[in-house]
Amino acid sequence: MGVVAIHTMILRCEPYTIGGLMLAVFRNILGCCVPFFVAASGYFLANKVIKSKNDYCNFIKSRVRTIYIPMLIWAFPWLCLKIISAHSLLKLGYSLILYFIGGLSILYFIALIIELYLQLPVIQRVSKGGVIALSIISIVVTCAWSIINYATEMNPPLVLYCSFPTYIGYFALGCYIRRHEVSPSLWFSSIIIIIGLILSVLESYFWLDYNPQNNWLGLKSSVQFLSFGIILLLFTKEISGFYKTNKMTRIIEVLGTQSMPIYMSHMLVKFALSVIGFNPNFWIINWGVVFALDVFFILTLNKILPNKFLPYIGIR
Repeated sequence: MGVVAIHTMILRCEPYTIGGLMLAVFRNILGCCVPFFVAASGYFLANKVIKSKNDYCNFIKSRVRTIYIPMLIWAFPWLCLKIISAHSLLKLGYSLILYFIGGLSILYFIALIIELYLQLPVIQRVSKGGVIALSIISIVVTCAWSIINYATEMNPPLVLYCSFPTYIGYFALGCYIRRHEVSPSLWFSSIIIIIGLILSVLESYFWLDYNPQNNWLGLKSSVQFLSFGIILLLFTKEISGFYKTNKMTRIIEVLGTQSMPIYMSHMLVKFALSVIGFNPNFWIINWGVVFALDVFFILTLNKILPNKFLPYIGIR
């Protein structure tokens, strides 16, 4: 839901207004969605038993079948659009490379998760000091990419700068919390969040002043710092204890089981809506319509397609 919210956000208010400030705050908080998804992946795989080379190979093969093949299916429409617009063999070849490595649309996340899966046996053994070191690496790497993205015209593809060095700290944190049954401090988490939120807003406006044409609300090291605070907060006993099973949480759990196909298809839904002229003035309408149609689309495919075809598009 959060990632769809990011990709449907409408930036139509003046940055130096109360509305612009609220937008910056909200957008930077939403920037924590992917880091949390990565941390959750590490958390749920923390106790995965991998004792031999055979166990490791079987684990990787199962994950490739589960997410890589569906990625190729959902990326195919984007590849077709690239082929149609390609004016040279070089651009065509580049598009084909991006297709196979998860570089089309927002499918970089699939490549990222596979990269992290490959490192799982090592990450499972990382100590507290190792988690801190990897977290610092993630923030420093993000800082370097921020400078490249905002201060140069290189425009690297998402699959390059949103790769495992940028997110490995979160994966290690999720693994460590699960394996060592750690309950983070509520106060410590809150302090990181407050500092991270302030820094993220300041950094957003810094890059806006530096170049008003850039995506000043995109990936930043301060948002990565904020993300660590939010992840720690969500794993505290005080916050996790609020979770109760009810109708709303059951709906969220159902959507969670289909989160991967919803993620891989939502930009196609957004593109289809733009083709027919859907262009609302309010973000909440844009987000609500895209998300609702995407969920309906995936749930419909789940009902009408034979079960043997569902794994190929990531539906469980």
